Amino acid sequence: MKSYPIPIAVSLQVFPLERKTLDWLISSKLLIDQRLLFQIEQQKFSWFAAYLFPEMEAGRLETVMRFFDCLFLLDDLLDGKFAMDYLLKIERLKTLETPVQASESVTDFPASIDSLFDHLNLLVRQISCLGNDVWMNDFIEIWEDYLDAQIWEIENKSKNELPMLSEYQERRLFSSGVFLALHLLKVDWPDQSCPVNWLERKAARIICLSNDIKSADKEKSAGDFHNELLLLQHQTGCTETAVKEYAEKQVQGLFEQLFQLMELCEKQAGNLPKSWIDELLLLLGGCMFWSEEDTVRYSGIINGMEKY
Repeated sequence: MKSYPIPIAVSLQVFPLERKTLDWLISSKLLIDQRLLFQIEQQKFSWFAAYLFPEMEAGRLETVMRFFDCLFLLDDLLDGKFAMDYLLKIERLKTLETPVQASESVTDFPASIDSLFDHLNLLVRQISCLGNDVWMNDFIEIWEDYLDAQIWEIENKSKNELPMLSEYQERRLFSSGVFLALHLLKVDWPDQSCPVNWLERKAARIICLSNDIKSADKEKSAGDFHNELLLLQHQTGCTETAVKEYAEKQVQGLFEQLFQLMELCEKQAGNLPKSWIDELLLLLGGCMFWSEEDTVRYSGIINGMEKY
């Protein structure tokens, strides 16, 4: 099978924006635990947006960086044993209403948790105003789908109910947040009707399946069955090795399909911005690179590097 080069770059603004974002997390009372601050610094949470959008203007990137850092914090929160307690707050986020206060729940939430929901509400409002009305409506719809997918996972865990593989594959695309990131690539498009949904879905599928391959052992240890490899192994009875080899071949095939679709799009989609495919590949490469093991993730600025 043919190999394809995937470009990887990081924003040149990453160092000052990372510092500003960490200061904001502390001043906003999102980080009141020094251990969590250390974790965020070590795992370079704030670098994620800088890898996905290496060419984004600094002011906009700072807002997006804050948003994705908050999504990481939300993900960690919902992985905990009290995730069911946050369902009402998540439902409020779907409507962009003011999140419920701690007194309205059975649990006394720490200040950092209330602050997280408050700032997510505000950041979604800020980001939704970046584009035209069509883009904004689509972004809010994707945001609602993301939150619905979180609720779905929480309820599955509370019932100890394993989803069917086909349902998980679809929900995973939304629960990962990848469609939120892909939609940000189109924020400045004057014509939002350009047909790129199939390309976006292929890229999203590559990212989600690749991440599930990398995280299968960790999620198995944590008893979390929301992982494609674990579900495939459970529902087929195949060995761990066979499932991993199958998933890796699936990723290779998805790359093949993605590049074939790109060729078709470039020929037929006359209203497709010329730079979008390059930006899509940078997002794909940056996301996969950032999520690599620590020895790779912390290797510094790599503008222009290509992986095969």
